[in-house]
Amino acid sequence: MFGYTEGENRRCPTAEAPIERQTERECVHTMKKWLSSILAAALTASCLTVSAFAADGIFPADQAHAPTVYAVNADQFWQENRDKLLSQGISQYGERPFREGLMPVLAGTVDADGYLINEQWNYINEQGQVVDLNRGRFLYVFDFFEGLAAVIDKDTMKVGYIDTTGKLVIPCQFSAYDSMGSIYVGYFHDGKATVFTDGNFAETEYGGFTVKGAQVAEISKSGAKSNARTWNTDDLAGLYLISDSGYMPDAVEIPVVEEPLTLQIVNYTGIGAGDPLGDGNYVFQNGAAYAVQATNNTDEPLHECYALVSYEANESKAGTQIFFFEMDLQAHESKQYAFSSAFWGLTRGEYSFLWVKFDSKQEMESFRGAVPFAEDQAQAEGENRIVDSGRAAAWMQQNFGL
Repeated sequence: MFGYTEGENRRCPTAEAPIERQTERECVHTMKKWLSSILAAALTASCLTVSAFAADGIFPADQAHAPTVYAVNADQFWQENRDKLLSQGISQYGERPFREGLMPVLAGTVDADGYLINEQWNYINEQGQVVDLNRGRFLYVFDFFEGLAAVIDKDTMKVGYIDTTGKLVIPCQFSAYDSMGSIYVGYFHDGKATVFTDGNFAETEYGGFTVKGAQVAEISKSGAKSNARTWNTDDLAGLYLISDSGYMPDAVEIPVVEEPLTLQIVNYTGIGAGDPLGDGNYVFQNGAAYAVQATNNTDEPLHECYALVSYEANESKAGTQIFFFEMDLQAHESKQYAFSSAFWGLTRGEYSFLWVKFDSKQEMESFRGAVPFAEDQAQAEGENRIVDSGRAAAWMQQNFGL
């Protein structure tokens, strides 16, 4: 269930059954084909809404409001996860957000000497897992827009489009534009994508190529062509193109708006905290001491209800825990909400997290009542937090798609 180096599943010590404090080496969690979305002691949760629970999920079909799941912010994701991803052969190229839950990356394997080999373009999801939609077919893959992403065939160098399952729905038959090493293709915008139909680009005096004089058209999601014409300027604006680095000449800059509430997972520093502080060094009576550092960034008081789901991003989702918080914060107030975890490693990058926001305390309690908690843990520790290991995978898939 948990891959500790000593070969056993170790929970945190309790006051009744203490164990010796372990070194970092003695209690290292095994991570293989995934990366947790938190790798720092104080991860700020992103408040980008990605989905809501289905009506036939954990809530009754007639319930009007379902809780909202918050996802990883791409900039923060790379800032905190880059080193771990690189160690797994995954590297960022350019800057782009997660689009439709996926992001193009360069993915390969790290050999015994630490070198990246067999590198190719592919995708990762917001949990840092490789989603193999390339399957060895493409030299480049691009971002998803309106359910489709441009790809370039590795043999013909022609452009086509795949869906989010990797199915090639528009055959590779169009050309890409190479601008001094940056590769541009059209992305879907209002149901249409620009394509270069003949691949004849005029050379410039600087040794590159220009789009001026290129033959372009628009295609629908069925691949039907329309509006064929000659592009009469060397300006890329108006073509709705994206480069292999994620640059989009027609992109509209979206202003950054500070989230009303910032949430962080930290080692507990409140009354009774142990010395020295650190992940696994100090424990409550029934688990390791952590806290949610909540900050109200607004000029008004906030009353919010949240659940924090910590889980291992593996197939079984064993070790999934859920913690509930009812938060009252004055304007610009920051406060710690303590909680105890049955497992160590929450601030060391050994678990992934989901934040679930509720519209009311009643909705939070409805959610709590539907969780398949492990009965033995509820009885032994007087607290529901660990999801039953035999049902965790199905429950996470049903409600979060993980």
